[in-house]
Amino acid sequence: MKNLYFVLYIILLTIRTEAQQFELTGSPGANGNVIKIAVDPDNSSVVYSSHPHGLFKSQDRGQTVKIVNTAFNNIYVNDIQAFNNGTIIFGDYFTGYHKSTDGGDTWEMINADQNSKKVIRINPLNHEQYYIKKNYNEIWRSNNGGDSWYKFASFNEEVISFDIFPGDTSLLYVAAFTQLYKTTNVGKDWVKKAYLPGTDDMSMNPLNSNILYFRFGGRLQKSVDGGESIFPIIQSQVQTYKLSTADTSVVYAAILMDDVGVKKGNYKSTDGGLTWQELKIGLEYSSNPTQLASTIEINPHNADEVYVGIGYRGVFKTTDGGANWFHTNLAYMETYCLSADEKNPDEIVMENLSWGILKTTDGGRNWFYPNFDLAPSTIPWTERCFDFNPLNKKEGYLAGSNYLYKTTDGGSSWSALTEMNYVNYGIVFYHKYSPNIIFLLANYGPYISMDNGNTWARSEGGRTSNHIRFVKTDINVLYDYDLVHVIYDSYKFIAKKSTDLGKSWVEINNGLLRSSEVDKNLDITAL
Repeated sequence: MKNLYFVLYIILLTIRTEAQQFELTGSPGANGNVIKIAVDPDNSSVVYSSHPHGLFKSQDRGQTVKIVNTAFNNIYVNDIQAFNNGTIIFGDYFTGYHKSTDGGDTWEMINADQNSKKVIRINPLNHEQYYIKKNYNEIWRSNNGGDSWYKFASFNEEVISFDIFPGDTSLLYVAAFTQLYKTTNVGKDWVKKAYLPGTDDMSMNPLNSNILYFRFGGRLQKSVDGGESIFPIIQSQVQTYKLSTADTSVVYAAILMDDVGVKKGNYKSTDGGLTWQELKIGLEYSSNPTQLASTIEINPHNADEVYVGIGYRGVFKTTDGGANWFHTNLAYMETYCLSADEKNPDEIVMENLSWGILKTTDGGRNWFYPNFDLAPSTIPWTERCFDFNPLNKKEGYLAGSNYLYKTTDGGSSWSALTEMNYVNYGIVFYHKYSPNIIFLLANYGPYISMDNGNTWARSEGGRTSNHIRFVKTDINVLYDYDLVHVIYDSYKFIAKKSTDLGKSWVEINNGLLRSSEVDKNLDITAL
């Protein structure tokens, strides 16, 4: 009988565990910029992206994504190489080079190298042969998939980038900080080529080893004679660029500032950089439409399929060479405010630092920016920056920095209450048990509405916070905690109670230790 109970317990535990599987749905964006995007050339449905707090993987060209587990809480991936439909090597700035052969499920460190920018190249004709930048000014090579290494080359200054020519893998170029080097005999001899003052990137045309692209002095420059001479193709400052390997006449670039004949923005060239066309990457509806690509990746087999990391906004994609763009789920960031409709769980509204506010109606597969009749200058990234009526999820309020907004369609569109434009708002929320009562926190103090937002009055009780908790049996009772100024630069946390909807408050700190008595980490953080 005990064995039977044990079997039943295992079965129930299995069912329970499987029921608790979570799906990553949002929120779109990227903590501290999208750093790198990589498409597996052996399976272009597989795409990886990274930002300082995460590495992400998609197996369907960015439609659905999972977090790739690594051994680190924080990583800064300078370079990613994906190949063999499941092998990944990434270079982490702080620790070194890491490899997975099962699509990111397990990892091993294949070469330690601390606190330096990483560069990885795979021999296009031999996927067991790796080249990496190491020790600031060296290139190391492995001939057995990273099991063992030897120093391949050393230079008198920092190595910035290097490339292997697919047509003849004995030919390599190395861009050091001020000098271009070339070898035609697998590193036995190195010949100095062009002077590169302050270079920070280099790419080689995979079909013609004489055509090279560089970014130095902030400008995008080109050579057509194997590095003997170099000329600028964009005079303005360039943040990033990418040469297509599928169509080597195609180049994408992000121009950092306005210059003669060109303005700040994202551009494409179809003639090797002779002429440029500006791109519109789907940010026109946002509060800051002109945002530059921080990284660009092109499908190695299709020049029309391009992924672009746009700062904190996340990863955008085009499948028609830049004519149309859409947001992918290839990167995420923290959500500060979230609301879901219990009757329709696929309908979610969320707020984050990047976008302000977004909505999905399909459980996070696609997100869109709502329509505003008067655009908010900013939306505070705080808990309860918006809230919905607990009895009617179609109705809600949003605290914009310049207006208070109201929605009647579940957050798809918002209308500014123009009579309420005299303060900066930060937090708005409904009374949990009496939703005709709404609280509004502004920089001039708290406001309250007793009639579902039709009229508002200044609350006389002084400062309140977004931590308020309600009592079901008495709607007039509120609990809160707050940071109170004592003297000079001295502050203390207090717990407090109101029995008149916040008109007056009393401290209820009996039994609570002060932070100064023990440790500041014991300050009140939740109620």
